[in-house]
Amino acid sequence: IVFLCILSTVYSQEKWSLHTCIDYALQHNLSFKNSSYDYTAQQENYKQSKLDFLPSISASSSYGVGFGRSIDPNTNVYTDIRNFSNSYSLSASLSLFNGFRKWNSIFLQNFQKKASEQALLQKKQALTLAGLESFYQVLYAKEILKIANEQSDIAVKNLKIITKKVQLGLKAKSDLYIANSTMASAKLPILKAEN
Repeated sequence: IVFLCILSTVYSQEKWSLHTCIDYALQHNLSFKNSSYDYTAQQENYKQSKLDFLPSISASSSYGVGFGRSIDPNTNVYTDIRNFSNSYSLSASLSLFNGFRKWNSIFLQNFQKKASEQALLQKKQALTLAGLESFYQVLYAKEILKIANEQSDIAVKNLKIITKKVQLGLKAKSDLYIANSTMASAKLPILKAEN
């Protein structure tokens, strides 16, 4: 029973709405994901170009230990010396004028951010359009299959009528061959629509 339940869930198919198809395409399309990553990177570049106006501040510290043996020049005696040293530094820099390079960088990054946003929007619209087209092609194919089946049913009924008329002598046998041909040719659109 467990095996049959697993098989039934594996082979069951859920019906997808148009909205589900488009969402799936947007979530799983690699080109769209790359464009969204490009857009995110451009947003960060734009933020960074604005932050370049802030001053840069750096601080550092160091600690050193030195030891050894040397001659004291005052007493001319050997001494063992241990030295400890600390150093601290703090620096800040601010660019006052850089030939409008930072301003132009902001404008460039803003332009590139907008360009990547438009590229992302274009990819989204292209995927949405492709999803719409595929969804409606499936619906169209289903309706074509339905029409082809109805035409095939009509051809079968027509063949039965002509067969009876030929048996009664009301129609010629050549009409029966034409009806058979019509019925066979009605099967071709069914195969095409199913494919």
